[in-house]
Amino acid sequence: LMWLKANEPDIINMSLALASADWCWSELMSVGSLVVAAAGNHGEDTADLSKPACYDWTIGVGGIYEDGRLYGDNDNGDSMDCVAYTGVYAKNSKGKGLPFTGTSCAAPWLAGMLAAYYSGREVPPVGAVRELIRANCEDIAEAGKDRKSGYGFFVLPDAYQEVEVPEQEVAESEDDAM
Repeated sequence: LMWLKANEPDIINMSLALASADWCWSELMSVGSLVVAAAGNHGEDTADLSKPACYDWTIGVGGIYEDGRLYGDNDNGDSMDCVAYTGVYAKNSKGKGLPFTGTSCAAPWLAGMLAAYYSGREVPPVGAVRELIRANCEDIAEAGKDRKSGYGFFVLPDAYQEVEVPEQEVAESEDDAM
């Protein structure tokens, strides 16, 4: 918290849930940064999202797989703003893919998308960011905002500067050939 207060980042990712850290949340709120928070991984029978994602000063995000299935352990609640990708693979030093799933995967995905969108511009207050999210989600569950997916799956607005993604040649290393 001291580092956050001293450096005032534009966007903070919170991929954790601490039920009994109210002192921490009030301090975090006072930093003034946009906070993107993981919804929590307790499943559908939750009253609301885990802390801090349940607070109105955060953006609460759940997970969705690339094939369109919602992550089954998303916390559900009125504080859900949207869903972002989960179920990605991180390559380890042995070249093997390690699965990274859960809302702690979805939250940094969304935080990164928002950071790219607002790059070079001032990040507006959370209400304006929530409106950007609402206007740029693909509705995937019940019509409108719902407890399972919020406004839906967030996609970058068409106005976002598009670039061509170059094809990359993947060089095969000696380890891969074995």
